[in-house]
Amino acid sequence: MSIAISGLSTWRNFSLTVQEIERTAVQLMSLTRQSAAEAVFQLDPELANDVLSGLMNHVLFTEVTIQDELGQVLATQSRERQQTTGLASLIEVEPQALSLALPLPQSEELLGSLNVVLDIQAGLSDFYERATFSALALSVEAVVLAVVIFFVVVYLVTNPLSMLAERLAQIKPGSEKRLQVPARHKDDELGQLARSTNNYLDTVFNYQKELEESRQRLQDTLDNLIEGVIIVDGNGFIVELNRAAEKMLGYLQNSSVGHPLVGFLADEGITSFAELRSQARVNQHAGLRSYIRHRNGNLHAVEINKAYFAKESSDNSLWTIRDISERENAEKERRELEEQLRHSQKMQAIGTLAGGIAHDFNNILAGISGYTELAQMELEQGQLNKEHLASIIKASNKAAQLISRIMVFSRKQEERREVIDMIDVAHECLSLLRQTIPSTISIKEEVPESALHIIGDETMMHQVLMNLFANAASALKDNPGEITICMDTVDREALSQASTDAISKKSLAPADRYLRVVVTDDGPGIPAEIIERIFEPYFTTKPQGEGTGIGLALVHSIVESHGGRIHASNTETGARFAVVLPLHAAEEPAAVQTIADEVFPAHGHGKILIVEDDDILAALYPQLMQSLGYDHVMADNGKAGLAIYREQPNEFDLVITDQTMPELNGDKLILAIRQINPRQPVILCTGYSEVMNADRAQELNINRFLTKPVPLETLGNAIREVLAESRSDNVVNFQNVRIKEH
Repeated sequence: MSIAISGLSTWRNFSLTVQEIERTAVQLMSLTRQSAAEAVFQLDPELANDVLSGLMNHVLFTEVTIQDELGQVLATQSRERQQTTGLASLIEVEPQALSLALPLPQSEELLGSLNVVLDIQAGLSDFYERATFSALALSVEAVVLAVVIFFVVVYLVTNPLSMLAERLAQIKPGSEKRLQVPARHKDDELGQLARSTNNYLDTVFNYQKELEESRQRLQDTLDNLIEGVIIVDGNGFIVELNRAAEKMLGYLQNSSVGHPLVGFLADEGITSFAELRSQARVNQHAGLRSYIRHRNGNLHAVEINKAYFAKESSDNSLWTIRDISERENAEKERRELEEQLRHSQKMQAIGTLAGGIAHDFNNILAGISGYTELAQMELEQGQLNKEHLASIIKASNKAAQLISRIMVFSRKQEERREVIDMIDVAHECLSLLRQTIPSTISIKEEVPESALHIIGDETMMHQVLMNLFANAASALKDNPGEITICMDTVDREALSQASTDAISKKSLAPADRYLRVVVTDDGPGIPAEIIERIFEPYFTTKPQGEGTGIGLALVHSIVESHGGRIHASNTETGARFAVVLPLHAAEEPAAVQTIADEVFPAHGHGKILIVEDDDILAALYPQLMQSLGYDHVMADNGKAGLAIYREQPNEFDLVITDQTMPELNGDKLILAIRQINPRQPVILCTGYSEVMNADRAQELNINRFLTKPVPLETLGNAIREVLAESRSDNVVNFQNVRIKEH
């Protein structure tokens, strides 16, 4: 009976022990459940293996496996079963398979499972030894042995296991609490089980701590990026964003989470998250350019990229946003600079073209003037034809002046201050204007007959008036209208009290009186929103290609550099521009002797080599030389002239050459002649040249530098003076002969 009771008791303890081992295994698996689920969620085999290593520290497990919801093995570990001896080898207990589902964090959706193979027989080795000892002792005292077995099993095994299981269930993942190992169980399986469990808890705690530190480092990295990073869900609502994105949007994370990303875009072409994804896919290489609206209402140019999609189990996606406002501004500035460069190159090309036209036109004028002067010399004083010829010469001089004015607008000149009559300047500008504006626009002049002098650069004053006239004509376009120019004088007090000109006395150069030039038109006037900006450089309201925005800015700069001021306003009928300049109280300049007076060129004698490629002038020069009494030899280009000079280097008293010629220019010809005869007198004539001017002529030690058309009197006097200097063996001294405009 005692043996039966002891046997039953032993079997009962055996069953309880097996159940306790199974419960302990389940509890150990439950402790690893969150870490295993995290490994499956992240598809991280390394983290999964670390979790399994913690389980394999327990002797009960021979095989552990983590699988995803599709049955794919993420990680697995196993070992051989322990060999049993004695009574344990006689009773074979088959390993038991256990499985624990791994749910999605904070969700009932399953990610996978944790599967183990439990070697119950390995956990019963100590129980078998005690059972063998009890069986042997039972033969001596069955009752005592039964009590001892009951005490050992119940109080030394079952209760401590239950206690360990209860305490283990109270320990939360990540907690620093550990199982306490009783002293009496320090060396037995319970102590081993407690230590193994504590080791596993330490491993889990360390991995969770490293995971949190890694997550914090990732967040710090994202917050220190200059690009905005925004995570949105499948519907396009913001889930998370970094500091750069907060700065771009003007909202903190807690106030922007839950708002649609598209709601922050100021792009009419993107009204939904689906359109944003489609546009991002099309521009995936270059990036989608759009605009982000800040909380304060400002728009920032941005480049949007869809950088990363989360795992298939989530619809979240990650977007990067880069602020490209500075790049946009730089590109805009670059385009403006390129446009300015193209305009500068265009103006340079126009200047080059105008220079070529001026050269040829001045040659034609030189022929007209020369032949006219020859014809005039053959007529007697008082004849009507002689007066007609004088008018032709005067018209030729006016044409030469016109060419000079055109060259002023096509190339830069140094500022030259002198006393100028603004009435003459206005008449010349109006003469040019009448030739360019439609006949539907009339011009009204309200100017005094007496001269109004200022100290300034005549060329710049031409630019001021021409820009104001052109601006008025542009305002009228092809519509009928009238442009009015009014000139008068005003003192400082009257000027400061004028209601139409907001010009302060302090802004003007000091003077007793001022010249006021007012240009008005019948156009639509100046819009109030831009009237304060019309003098800004490159500001224009004209369409692309029709205006540069530098005309009025140039006028403003020139007027202020002359100590004056300019003011723009609107009248009842159009726009009004008032220019105020310090008036100069100067006497009328002495009248210049006109060509109609009896002037005869100086005669002389000698042999002259003339190099001229223009057919008209080449035919004119022989008659001019004959009328002046000189022998001459003609050459039609620089190369031919140099060949003639080399054959007879001592035959010529003077060389007269043009500057711009085929094959060899005048300055190159002079250098070659001076290598043969350094003291050879030379006169250089040119219609226009970019490389030859008075300073360059002085460097080449040219005796005279004349600009076409050259009056016969000037040419004759220059020839006689140069020959006189040469024959008297004087040192060659350069003189720059300036041709007065008659």
